[in-house]
Amino acid sequence: LAQRYKLWAKALFCLNLLLGLAILVLSAIAPDVCDDGDAVAVAEISELSSGETRTATSCGLVELVFVLSVVASFVISFDGYMDAQAKWRQLRAAAGTLQSMIWCYRGRVAPFDLGGAANLESEQPERAFNGVLTTWRQELVGSQLSATTFKRKHQPRVYRHFQREEAGGGGRKNARSASEQGDASDDHFSPVRPHEYIELRLTPALRFYQGRIPSKNWQRYVFKLMLLLATVAAALLSRYGETTYVTVVMACSGTVATLSEFQDATRKLEHYSRAIGAIENLLTWWDPINPIEQ
Repeated sequence: LAQRYKLWAKALFCLNLLLGLAILVLSAIAPDVCDDGDAVAVAEISELSSGETRTATSCGLVELVFVLSVVASFVISFDGYMDAQAKWRQLRAAAGTLQSMIWCYRGRVAPFDLGGAANLESEQPERAFNGVLTTWRQELVGSQLSATTFKRKHQPRVYRHFQREEAGGGGRKNARSASEQGDASDDHFSPVRPHEYIELRLTPALRFYQGRIPSKNWQRYVFKLMLLLATVAAALLSRYGETTYVTVVMACSGTVATLSEFQDATRKLEHYSRAIGAIENLLTWWDPINPIEQ
């Protein structure tokens, strides 16, 4: 669901951006185009009291700007109705919180530890997890999602972590059977030992963040280069008196700057670097410990 709202948010943002750019560019070039004799008659000929006739003419670009403005207003209103970006970020944050809770539960660390109980079958971790899960649900549904269809019955394809028999995962029984048969895949609920936590949680996260860094760094430099080229082009066009094209270039520059701010590649690079450093520090602390201490 978070991914679906993410796609909606990005699609609506890009559409708004393109419509705004088109309106600015067409508004800038319309006077020059219309002055060149490209005006077309769009109104009926009306008779004046003196018997003379007058034809109301309008440039086709002006009409196009009007249509695009109406479309842009509709898209903005639809975006406000969907509120996709806020829902996307909220669902993504809630999913991250839930995932952390599940891994703490599977590793039997606080607050899901056995509490020194000699009985390994103690139900204390389950009771603690029930309480935390109830609080998480109340916080999630008590937000902007309370007025949506979030709590409806979803299609089986939504469940991808063995929670439902009808989802094809087989549920807890089949997941345990696969684990007993030596299947190394993660069933997403069984308790894990430290080396399994590293293999299933830390190593994939490390690869994910390391894989994202090159693309985000390239994206950041592309945006900076485009802004630099736009500044140089605007200066040259201004020098030779091409004011119309200066307006077009500056409109494109503003669009690139807005898109760069939305992508926020610099902040994501910092986040990825900090996450990689934290994981590497944890692995560096863990590796030298002898098996008994582990």
